[in-house]
Amino acid sequence: MKPRVHGGGSTAASRQGEMEKHEAPAEAVSNALTIDFEDWYQGLTSSSRRPQDWARFERRIQNAGTWLLDKLAQHRVRATFFIVGEVAREHPELVRRIAAQGHTIGMHGDMHQRVDSMNRAEFAADIRANIAAIEKASGVVPRCFRAPCFSVGKLTPWLWEELAIAGVSVDSSVFPVRSLLYGMPEAPPTPYVVETRYGAVTEVPVTTVPMMGTNLPFSGGFYFRALPYRAVAFATRRLNARGQGVVFYFHPWEFDPDHPRPDSTTRREALSHYGFLSTAGQKFIQLLKQFKFSTVLSGSSLVGSE
Repeated sequence: MKPRVHGGGSTAASRQGEMEKHEAPAEAVSNALTIDFEDWYQGLTSSSRRPQDWARFERRIQNAGTWLLDKLAQHRVRATFFIVGEVAREHPELVRRIAAQGHTIGMHGDMHQRVDSMNRAEFAADIRANIAAIEKASGVVPRCFRAPCFSVGKLTPWLWEELAIAGVSVDSSVFPVRSLLYGMPEAPPTPYVVETRYGAVTEVPVTTVPMMGTNLPFSGGFYFRALPYRAVAFATRRLNARGQGVVFYFHPWEFDPDHPRPDSTTRREALSHYGFLSTAGQKFIQLLKQFKFSTVLSGSSLVGSE
């Protein structure tokens, strides 16, 4: 059975017109801070697909994760952490600290494998293992999910049904852009509900900004690092003024500019993974200071501009 989707608009232009009718004070709108909690070699495309090689890589998430948690505590910001199962098994103390600081805990795949590389049964098993690892580490049963590398689309029509079966109520796997590695450009750019025969799942896409008939990314990863901070702030203020919260996404390794670079690193990875790391931490702190944040499980402004 194909899941039914409701919410969102039919085109970027019509959605933009609807938003312009509903102006809201920017300071009243909450944005969502999300963290894909993975180690550097899991986020590197060339090494993430080969878990059998991970044992030889230096673990860096202890220091990078601690830096991140310290900054969030310092600025009194709560985030949603999508945690890799293998990270929860190797660093349960970090997962316990995430829970103790009041952050929302979600899943990011048990071994950070692309969802579109699995069949339905394999994905169901992966979700069960991810839940078990996080629950063992923290006592928390996660109810939200983000696919590694935003790897959902036409090859994964069963995604939302399997999430509903697993008890997941919120997904944030959709990135409504077109890129070489991911993207669902046809998806609504604001949160919507996917109805399945096993229950409803709220989809919270990563935020883009509409411009010239397309969705432009800016709210995390390489895009956040490469763009001038003033451009990110401008886009955020623009959307907040229309009543729309921005869903940002980050990775701990982005705040660890000296993490290793294997010989197998490709030219694309040299830019997309290692590019602009030196200023990422400073820009992240500036973002925490300037804008209001909640988690993807709270904040009515994240429901969109209805």
